[in-house]
Amino acid sequence: MSSNTDRRSAVDYATQDQSKHDYWSRESEIETLIERCSRAMARGQPKHYRYVATTLSDDLIPLLEDHTGQSLLEFDGNLDDHEGWDYMAISDFHERRETFSHAFNGHYDGLSVSARDYAKDVVEGTLRSVTAVAEYEEIVMDTYQSKADGIGFEVKLGEHLQDGRMDLGDPVELVTDEQVDALKWLVCGGTGMGKSTGTERFAEDYLAASQAEGRDYKILDILGMRQGENWLIDLPQQQSDLRRIREEQGLPPSFAEADGREPPTVEILHPLTRGFCEKSLPFDADDERFVVRPFTVPASEFRKPVMVSLIMSRLSESEEATIREVYDEVDEAKTDWSLKDLAEAILKREELSDKHKSKAVGVLRSLQNEGFIRTHADEHTLEWHDVMESTDTYTIFSQALCDRDLSALMTFAYVLDRCFRIREGSNYKSEAVLVMRELWEVVPHKRRRSFDAREAAVQEAIGQIAMKVMRQNRHAGIHIVADTQEPSDLLKSVRELFNHYVVYSANRDTIDDIFEWTQNNRTRSFWSTMTAKAGQAGIVGQAKPALENRDIEFVSPVEITPPSHHHFDVKTDGTGWHARAKYMTPTEECSECEHDDLERSEDGYTVTCPECDHAELDASGGRCETLRRPADVETVTWDDSVPSSLEVPTLRDKLEATEDSGPDPEAFPVRAFVEYCLTRKSGTNTVKQEVYDAFNAFAQDYGHEPWDFGDQSVSIRFGKKLKKRMDGPVESAPNGDGNMVFYDIALTDEGEYYLSGFEGLSEAGDPIRND
Repeated sequence: MSSNTDRRSAVDYATQDQSKHDYWSRESEIETLIERCSRAMARGQPKHYRYVATTLSDDLIPLLEDHTGQSLLEFDGNLDDHEGWDYMAISDFHERRETFSHAFNGHYDGLSVSARDYAKDVVEGTLRSVTAVAEYEEIVMDTYQSKADGIGFEVKLGEHLQDGRMDLGDPVELVTDEQVDALKWLVCGGTGMGKSTGTERFAEDYLAASQAEGRDYKILDILGMRQGENWLIDLPQQQSDLRRIREEQGLPPSFAEADGREPPTVEILHPLTRGFCEKSLPFDADDERFVVRPFTVPASEFRKPVMVSLIMSRLSESEEATIREVYDEVDEAKTDWSLKDLAEAILKREELSDKHKSKAVGVLRSLQNEGFIRTHADEHTLEWHDVMESTDTYTIFSQALCDRDLSALMTFAYVLDRCFRIREGSNYKSEAVLVMRELWEVVPHKRRRSFDAREAAVQEAIGQIAMKVMRQNRHAGIHIVADTQEPSDLLKSVRELFNHYVVYSANRDTIDDIFEWTQNNRTRSFWSTMTAKAGQAGIVGQAKPALENRDIEFVSPVEITPPSHHHFDVKTDGTGWHARAKYMTPTEECSECEHDDLERSEDGYTVTCPECDHAELDASGGRCETLRRPADVETVTWDDSVPSSLEVPTLRDKLEATEDSGPDPEAFPVRAFVEYCLTRKSGTNTVKQEVYDAFNAFAQDYGHEPWDFGDQSVSIRFGKKLKKRMDGPVESAPNGDGNMVFYDIALTDEGEYYLSGFEGLSEAGDPIRND
């Protein structure tokens, strides 16, 4: 039972928290009222002045005086030199509020011209004075006076909109690693606010710095779970709005129009999952090669936390020690082991029941059937030292074509861990930059993890790896550039470890947290600079002015510069691979006169018509890419099937069960289930859900995903297959308990075995509810 002190602490906390929220709410309301009054007064009609006068009298002035705890007239000593402060106006309005409110009613037409002008001057002067008080209290921001270039390591990152209170000079160094050696960026903001555009520009800054004299950076864009959004780094910017913003900021609209700027060399790597050769991929028609290169992962490269967590998603805690022992045993015995080796070691452990062996091996079979987990001997194994040494190449790891999230998560876990381990204790001359988009997908808060128990287990293991990388990134020479919508969506032990935050229109609680994590406290001042305009952000932590002057804790607002390369737009691009095929189609006809014999510039990005002298940008640079399937290209010999030598055995194999006369469970799971697990038995009725559960356990034992029988179409499909394979009619109806049952059908001993082995699995996808 908690003590009285604990209860008082809880009350104090709740009281303080509510007080803080009330404080923020008042400031927000004051800011909103000032904006509304300013907009109304700008229209200049009597009804608008009446609205301003009434709002000042009834709402704004009382609210501001309550918030500051003093009469606005008492600010005269502090604001007598402020250009917006008009003591006479606010004093007169204070004494005759109702008079000025009524002046713009029906009496307005009867007033003299001088009386009308005086009434307007007093209301305007009062509003400006109220605004001056709000500025003095740092509730609203002063008027912007100028723009200053915000620079990174090598390129312009944006324009700082400066005011009288934050004149930081021109240019402003928005980022520095002088004190920390390696930066950890977190770019956060809602959908459409510009966070992914900013993330790409910040990564581009590292690339430009690497191409210049001085420090050398290896860019590794390692997280791209959806739609191939990170496949377009070598395409010049095509979005008209982003091209316009770049021009307004004094920059070429894309790298193709910049003097002496070479397009980045890009390599796109994707795991060789089963079915990968049937996917439509960008194919370079000139070089006769696919732009995307497949890779496989040696099973022995997965760290113990990843593999053990995955297997334990099907077992109970009592088996964890044994699984850890098995991993260590296999890892010590072989330097290059496979999932098959791990499965065989599990099947030999006498302390594990057959049920637990079946579950554990079922996980490994399911994973093996994804196709990309093999051994070092596989021809598609990555040469990591070559990857790290090629600093002129922008390396992209994509998970976009993985059919299952489990494959995508396992791939990311491997890449993140390998990037860290290959650099830890190494002597690379370059520093690495890990770019991770939508970080919440792989390192979510515990309550945001996947409903699938296996995926959640891998996310938990990724969290452990990420925390280690974040804590030791400086020693490994690793910079991190990540983005997410809300920091609170990330694992708590990760989100607090960034040292450079770029914030697009966040809520006040988020701002409070970020200032606490960076040992700053001027949250009110920062909030007053925030805007809801897309592309504008505030920067907290590791900005050069903040290191030079402790009174400066942030730089805000900054209009972030878009990248010079194309930024993916799902509405116009569809997917990254479709976008490449669209933009990598050379222009062959003049858009003005349709002449089809064009002259191309040396760099390939400008075509000129000799007939009409019209010149235009050609995003392809003269390159031609089409979408083709690897399976259709004779010179491509990628094998996306699981090598027979690596196939994970089942418990049935271990028990030497005879399957020669029966159907193959891997090829025909329902047919095999009916053959081995069901039997016709007159007078016996079996609950449908038990049949479904037994089938899912059977299917997973042979590497299949469980069927979602909550979907009516799935249960109907199963029923049709069952009727086709069972001898005699298949009928069902509710029993006395209200459960749907199959008449005259029973589970065999093997079916009962799988049913008992399935216990608890149906709850594996429930949300994780503890922190």
